[in-house]
Order: sequence, then structure tokens, then C-alpha cells
Amino acid sequence: MKQTLLTFALAAACGVPKAVSPLWLRASAISPDGKTICFAYKGDLFTVPAAGGQARQLTSNAAWDGSPVWSPSGKQIAFASEREGSLDIYLINADGGGLQRLTTHSGTEKPLAFLTEDEVIYTSTGLPAAASFKHVSPAGA
Repeated sequence: MKQTLLTFALAAACGVPKAVSPLWLRASAISPDGKTICFAYKGDLFTVPAAGGQARQLTSNAAWDGSPVWSPSGKQIAFASEREGSLDIYLINADGGGLQRLTTHSGTEKPLAFLTEDEVIYTSTGLPAAASFKHVSPAGA
């Protein structure tokens, strides 16, 4: 018992680092089947088995990537990225391939959910041009 306490005391005195918690872990989203978690860590996206295990990096670039949202099938992940200067929505396969840019507005877009496998609902601070607005007027006005 004394030997164990002495070992712990020496380790503490020598500055042996404790396990590091991932303090930059943000915006986790669990896959539809519940088997995989996608999360943002230091501006890139990763997946990890929900049961635990090794995380796999999906994106790697100097821009910030975050706000992941799974498709209904779990085959794709929509996310926000500032690769082009403002937040746009991108789509990536759950295995990390097939990166595709979905929006090109100069506003800030973030995905909220998939409506169908091919349609993403998102928020945006960008306003379309006035000519693209449709106004409904009462009859005779």
C-alpha cells in the first residue's frame, strides 16, 4: 500500500500529465441508426462509433467546419463551412468522400435537418435580390 501511494505521489510531483479531455468538442449529431456520432473538433468534422472507439477525421482544412446533420439514410452529412469566406452548406459522404458545396450565398447558412434524402433545410442570414421576392396582393389592390 505504501509503495502504491509513493508511486502516485512521485508521479504527481514529476508532473505526469492527466488524460486530456477534448475541450474543443462541439456540435455532436448521432446517426439515424444510432451507431455513429459526428462531431466538430477544432474546426474539422470527425465520426466515432457510439459505443466508443477511434475517431475518424472527415474534413481537414484551414476553414471552420461544424454544425453536422445526418441524412435520413445515414449515408451523408450536411455541414456548415467557411471555406469560401462565409458560411455555406456542404455535403459529405459519411465515409469522408464526395465533398459537395450546396449553397453559394454570401450570407451565413447552417443546416438544420434533411427534409428528404436530397433536400436540406437550413437557416440563412442572406437576403435574396428584391426581384426574386414574390408578394401576394389582395384582389383589386
